Amino acid sequence: GFLVERISWKDIQKKLKPGEAAVEMIRMYNGLLYGALIITPETTERPILAIVKSTETRRLEREYIRQYINAITYKYTDTLSYSVYWKPIADAINKALPKKQKLNRVYFSPDGVYNQINLNTLFDPKSGKHLIDQVEIHQLTNTKELLKPLTKESNSFKHAVLFGNPAFTLSNNTNQELFTELPGTEREVNAIHDLLKSNKWSVELYKGNTANESQIKSISKASILHLATHGFFTDSENTSNSLVWMLINSGIALAGANQPKLIDYEDGILTAYEAVNLNLDQTRLVILSACETGLGEFYPGEGVYGLRLALTAAGASNIMMSLWKVDDTATQELMVSFYKEWLRKPENMRQAFRSAQQQMREKYIHPFYWGAFVLSGY
Repeated sequence: GFLVERISWKDIQKKLKPGEAAVEMIRMYNGLLYGALIITPETTERPILAIVKSTETRRLEREYIRQYINAITYKYTDTLSYSVYWKPIADAINKALPKKQKLNRVYFSPDGVYNQINLNTLFDPKSGKHLIDQVEIHQLTNTKELLKPLTKESNSFKHAVLFGNPAFTLSNNTNQELFTELPGTEREVNAIHDLLKSNKWSVELYKGNTANESQIKSISKASILHLATHGFFTDSENTSNSLVWMLINSGIALAGANQPKLIDYEDGILTAYEAVNLNLDQTRLVILSACETGLGEFYPGEGVYGLRLALTAAGASNIMMSLWKVDDTATQELMVSFYKEWLRKPENMRQAFRSAQQQMREKYIHPFYWGAFVLSGY
């Protein structure tokens, strides 16, 4: 049989340094309430519980999240979401820390509606700052990931596989194009290819017809998998809530996706259901540089059923995905900036990503441009 190691909050606490906290979100009462279980180095008897709640007229998973999404979509300043989704948690953490102890980092495991929010983009009207400027958010699938050994960059294994600007339409004989061309993604992967090669990485680059489903399924070993293409998530009308159905409804588009009948054996769509079988056991980072790749159905305690879950199951250590439709030019600039920072300091992927976002803010002030992507993993 299997021996299941029993893990307690005290095991997670041992991994925390002064000024750090671990937060596990729990969706309760059909999403009307959320509980934040908080651990700091000073926690004694049990984790602290902070409550995030709906009001009589506004619910966390309807009116409040719509407010957040509208502020992102229409690019106006959101002065409400910070106090709704983050302030109760921050207040509880700061109360638990010793006096004059500054909160530096939060290991955050989202649940429910928190999977639709990039905490870094929340704006604090009192300080006039976004959360990215106040504290480092380290997103995890589960706080138990803190107990996993850190993945160190290997000098002997530096291999990247890049996909960009797939030829969604293989022939002119088509009346419908569900997926439009993405010329910006080709510039993106070309620039990343040159950066990695100049830093002595081996790189496989697939574009046009070669950026196909068969090629991605044949990957056997890669430290980085970068996919610059269309992502999709279709709201399911199936009421069974089955895991298989939810995984089938999310994925990415590859070569031939507009004309699946012209492809042998494949249809040009890599669903999350198929992505579970990818060989990513040695993959330190998967980047899905596409629109809304981080979305999916969410259920209490189970996170997002979609590409994020599938790639984690396939073995990827870290996953970078988007929460909303991204600006093509801004995404290209963000990705190139991230790789430059990461290659300069390969031991700290998260700091490189945070620095890249902060650099983007100097040019693009609104979170719509710099806050679409979230990095989760360990």
